[in-house]
Amino acid sequence: MFPDVLTIFLFVSFGMLITVIGFLLPKRIGAVTEIILAISVLTYLFLVFPFSEAMMLMSFSAMAYGNIGTLLDGNKRKKRDELKQELIVSDYQIIGERKVCKRILVDVLLTVFVSAGAIVFLLFAPTTYALLKFIISFGLIAILTQMVERAGNFFTTKLYWLPNEEKLIILSIFQSRDFPIDDIKEIKCESSPDLLHIHPLFTFLSSNQDYTTSFQAVLKLSFPGENIYITPDDITRWGDYFSCIYHRSTEQTS
Repeated sequence: MFPDVLTIFLFVSFGMLITVIGFLLPKRIGAVTEIILAISVLTYLFLVFPFSEAMMLMSFSAMAYGNIGTLLDGNKRKKRDELKQELIVSDYQIIGERKVCKRILVDVLLTVFVSAGAIVFLLFAPTTYALLKFIISFGLIAILTQMVERAGNFFTTKLYWLPNEEKLIILSIFQSRDFPIDDIKEIKCESSPDLLHIHPLFTFLSSNQDYTTSFQAVLKLSFPGENIYITPDDITRWGDYFSCIYHRSTEQTS
């Protein structure tokens, strides 16, 4: 028998919560806490539910745990801390980005719209389609993880420019990065965010990383193997500034 949607959501939440608790606590304490919580959840599953349902729920919890774990990876936290330390000892300028909540709301609504068919099938399809519902559940967990990453980037992203190093630093809870402008391949200004290119549902296998926070003009920075999309307040100034550095670097290497 296939578990009901509320039960699936509950154990997916447990999987995510275990990862978050392990991330927030000190490393050794976090690891021990994760093990204790995981054993507790598994014990409850196999005591309360039939074996087949328990196995399915365990799979959903494990996938949620693994997906969120990739977002809260220790190496990403280490990278973020290293960049923060670099900012402390460096001269930098903050690149302002105005956060418009309607921007993330559109991403969420588009996700719900695209996933609506799968959600309806999961809710109302008969149990004879248990295997298909199982696969759809995995897909929806992956989509949920992508939206968690997108929301985290939206609310926590801060942009910094280091003029002496000529380097762009992006601090975010999930995707903290640094980009020497010398590595840039193309700079392009777009009139507004193109959701078909930057929405998490359409960038699963692409190299586009969305740091946009509003519907204003977008600055696309193309680096080797990756495209970065940002929405600085003074896009003309920063676009021209980065373009000057890019052209100067191109002339020096030619």
